[in-house]
Formats: sequence, C-alpha cells, structure tokens
Amino acid sequence: MEIDHPNIVKLEGVYYESEDCIYLLQELCSGGDLFDRLDAQPEEHYSEAQCARLVKQMLSAVRSIAQRDLKLEFFCV
Repeated sequence: MEIDHPNIVKLEGVYYESEDCIYLLQELCSGGDLFDRLDAQPEEHYSEAQCARLVKQMLSAVRSIAQRDLKLEFFCV
C-alpha cells in the first residue's frame, strides 16, 4: 500500500538485509520532529490558532491509517 499525503513521511525504499532485518529508507525531515520542537522551547507557547492548525494536519494524516503507537516524535515540523 502506498500512501501519498503531505503530512506523512514518504517511504523511499525497502532493503532486506536478512530474514531478521529490514531497512527502511524514508524522506528526510530536516525540520525535526514535533516533540523536539516543543521540548526545545519550554517558555514559548503555540497560539490556539497554531495548535488548531497542527492538530488538523495530524488528524488529516492519520484519519485513514490504523496507528497504535501515535506520539509527537512521529510528526515532522
């Protein structure tokens, strides 16, 4: 299954090294992840409008995907 969404990291390739190891090559997210961004600026807060935009992007990205381990580290900024 191939997913093409602007808020989901793209899978560029899959490399099988052995029966026990699979290496995934993903799109580069040079801005880092959302958790690190929030952790780096504890004194600054996002406005309600900024939070609404981020949550809308997150929900748009995961609405059609079954995800059991959703956390801020999985969202690129």
